Amino acid sequence: SLQTPEHFTKDFFSSRKQFSSFLDQQVLTTLNYLENKFKNNKRIVLKNPELTLLFPTLNKLVPNSKFVVVVRDPRDTICSMLDVAARADQSNKQNLFQHFGRNMVQYAQHYNRYYYPIINNFAAFNTCLLIKYEDLLANPSKIIAHLNEKLGITIPLDSVNQEWTPGVYNEDFPAK
Repeated sequence: SLQTPEHFTKDFFSSRKQFSSFLDQQVLTTLNYLENKFKNNKRIVLKNPELTLLFPTLNKLVPNSKFVVVVRDPRDTICSMLDVAARADQSNKQNLFQHFGRNMVQYAQHYNRYYYPIINNFAAFNTCLLIKYEDLLANPSKIIAHLNEKLGITIPLDSVNQEWTPGVYNEDFPAK
C-alpha cells in the first residue's frame, strides 16, 4: 500500500502543514534556480517522472503551469525496470530495482507511486494532459498536434525524431 507523507516525515516535521511549507520552499528555490539557469527561454520543459510526485505542489505554486503526463503500459514499464536492474547487476552498479528482485508487487507499487498524486488530485489539474506512450509511438504527428492545440504552443513535427537531452531544453516553442 502507499504510505502517507507522515510515515516518512514524522521524525523531522511536527505536522503535515510544516512539511508542506518546507516542500513549497524547496520547490520555489528549485524553480527560481531553473528560471535563472534558463533565463533566455520563454518556457522551461522539465522531463522527469519524479516530478509527478510534486504535481500537486507545483500546481499550487505555479497555477498557470501545464502538465503533460505520458503513461506507459505498466507491463512494459516493469519490463524496462527489470532490464535496468539486470544492466546494473552486469556493471556492478547499485540500483533501486535490484532490491525488488522479481517481486512484481513492489514493481507495481513503484509504478503506481508516480501516478497516485495525479489520480488522487485530477480534478485540481485543469491543465494536465494524459498521453498514452503507445499512442505517441504509433502516431506521433497526431499527438504533437494535440499537444500544440492544448498547450497553445507549436512543437515542430520534425522534432519527433530528435534526441532529447535530459534536463536541458534550449529551444523555445513559439506560442500560438
